[in-house]
Amino acid sequence: MKIKIDQMRVERSQQNVNRPIVRKDRRNALAQQDIDEVNAMLRSIPPCNCPEDFQLAYVEPRKHPAHGVFLALDKPTIVYATICCKNRRPWLATYKHHQILLEVWQDTTHWVVGRYVLMPDHLHLFAGCQENAVEFDAWVQYFKSQFTKRNKCKECVWQTDHWDTRIRNANHYEEKALYMYNNPVRAGLVADAEDWKYKGSVHQVRWE
Repeated sequence: MKIKIDQMRVERSQQNVNRPIVRKDRRNALAQQDIDEVNAMLRSIPPCNCPEDFQLAYVEPRKHPAHGVFLALDKPTIVYATICCKNRRPWLATYKHHQILLEVWQDTTHWVVGRYVLMPDHLHLFAGCQENAVEFDAWVQYFKSQFTKRNKCKECVWQTDHWDTRIRNANHYEEKALYMYNNPVRAGLVADAEDWKYKGSVHQVRWE
């Protein structure tokens, strides 16, 4: 990611190096000789070699999302996840794919799917951890592979990775649920979120 810094500000600061910083003022407590010495010292400070050095800063992008769900014994373990189609191809939001996903999710036992929304090129879901569950990443890979086997379509390919975050509290849960619920409206697919067909809840996964 490139962070652009205002070149005008850099150039102005460059020009200001040669200007007197302490203005001559009769009311100033400093003697005129002292003012001249300060200004001479400030002018002696070498300027930057070139303003271009400050125009761009580089931050190494994160190529893959960080994974690993921390399991706490005193709180529910609920994960909010986003799983995308490869190259964001819009093949997902169909009746057939919706039904296959429901069948796969109903068959899984390590993690159970709560609320979900299918978009044309990705999906959002809440998943709750069950006793002796496998790691969340492994479960996601499993249900994607099961979907692919049942769907039998070479053009319908998942993105290799996914994004997830553990729900921290009830407010965090409702915030993500509201975002997910209104996603089809923001995308311009429907005027009212209730009109979007490809959403629902497989199990009761709630923060309590």
